[in-house]
Amino acid sequence: MDSNLNLAALEKVIDTHQEGYVLILSNRVYFANPAAHLLLSRISTDISKIQYETLKNHNQYILRSMPLEVGQLKGELVHIRDRNIRSPMDKIKKFFGDYDLLSGLINRKTLERLLRAAIKRANRIESKVALLQIDILDLHTSEEYLDIIEKYIEHFSKICETALRETDSLAHLAESSFAVLLEDLRVVSDASSVAEKLLKKIYDPQNWPKKTPPKVKIGVVVFPDGGLTASELLNNAQIACESAQSGRYSYFLPTVGEYDRNLMAMDMNLRNALAKKEFSLVYQPVMSLVSSKVVALEALLRWNNPILGQVSPSLFIPRLEISGAIKNVGMWVINEACRQFRNANLGPDIYLSVNVSPIQLMQTDFPTQYFEALKSNQLQTSEVILEITESTSTHQNKIVAQNLNILHKKGVRLAVDDFGTGYASLRSLIDTTFSIMKLDQSYIDKVHQNQDEATFVKCLISLAKALNLRIIAEGVNTADQPMLLKEYGCDAIQGTLVSEPIDILEVYSFIQSFKPTFS
Repeated sequence: MDSNLNLAALEKVIDTHQEGYVLILSNRVYFANPAAHLLLSRISTDISKIQYETLKNHNQYILRSMPLEVGQLKGELVHIRDRNIRSPMDKIKKFFGDYDLLSGLINRKTLERLLRAAIKRANRIESKVALLQIDILDLHTSEEYLDIIEKYIEHFSKICETALRETDSLAHLAESSFAVLLEDLRVVSDASSVAEKLLKKIYDPQNWPKKTPPKVKIGVVVFPDGGLTASELLNNAQIACESAQSGRYSYFLPTVGEYDRNLMAMDMNLRNALAKKEFSLVYQPVMSLVSSKVVALEALLRWNNPILGQVSPSLFIPRLEISGAIKNVGMWVINEACRQFRNANLGPDIYLSVNVSPIQLMQTDFPTQYFEALKSNQLQTSEVILEITESTSTHQNKIVAQNLNILHKKGVRLAVDDFGTGYASLRSLIDTTFSIMKLDQSYIDKVHQNQDEATFVKCLISLAKALNLRIIAEGVNTADQPMLLKEYGCDAIQGTLVSEPIDILEVYSFIQSFKPTFS
């Protein structure tokens, strides 16, 4: 493998990251992304002359490193941040007018600029952006309370920040209104998770030792469904906030048009879909690139409604997550998939893969329910893999982190799904122990069309291999893709080239007669 090409791809991965990352080769700084370059320029204008030892001994920085092997080159990937990042910013805030002087947070003008940039990036990488407006309902804003309000808002801001990732942006819009910008979201439920965490933190009496927690409500809007421009999203977040009840959050939905009527019809029918047994499961086979045999089955949820017909999962699953119904439906999927897999009796060489929603992982009793499902269906932890979306694995939620830790310690194998689409990817792999990395289809589609994309995929696989992960490529649909992916180090593939999703009754005969039609 060409080391220079791999390095170029790695630089591409970290160059757009909002946090500081440095690539160390031969004990010197080889490459620094813009965020890191700003920090390192304090030591030397020529960052290539900075030795790693100097960096480690500099008490102004907090470093976190990971061994890295790129082709024949060995080095370290270092996450760097300023220990005192807030203190030197005060003068800059006032000078540029980008910050609100009362709270110290970014103001509406800055938020709108960040929102425009986030929309451009979301269009480029096909992700979602969410905007949350938080309104305090019982804040007195008269001048006689100004000193008290300043301390109150500062305290409120700090509480909100504890519920957010480092890459999220908290803004003070006006008086009692705040906003949160969330980037690089894969599913709508990521915004729900943040809204729930904000409410939990704000209403926690322990965060208000001398005061009663304030009453708040939150409005949520998601790009592109809730608006296409920054001004539309800001306006629609306010509309959503106005419609929310105290202590709750509400999503913006169009008030007129076919889109809204379809959503209402879908929501009404979803309420009783589980009780009416309208859900079913199909299974997509996963093929090993080493043995050319089927090694796994991914369980996929389907909904067939008498009125709406066969509804696309991309439409109804987000609605289940927004309503919270995914908790019950998701556990039904786990139990039913385990039952069907057990009855199929496919042998020890094939495992079951089940997707888990972020909402499920935020339930404290999820591990208990999961182990009960395995026990009742007489399955071992090694026979089932739980697929966790990348956005879930990187979400800074204590309950999610605790649940993942419990599952891992008890031998549950975890797969990080849709990897490569979020820019917290590197950190998620460092912080959480996974067994499998699933490469997103958006990259697989381009490996034959674009050399840069091919090199990028090579780099992602190299990173996964360095962490002893098995790699499965999703959405492999053309005959020219498998051999190239195998050459890159990919372990297995799934997609229409292997098989469309099939019924459990067809699985056994499919596996027995399966022969790849490609070489």
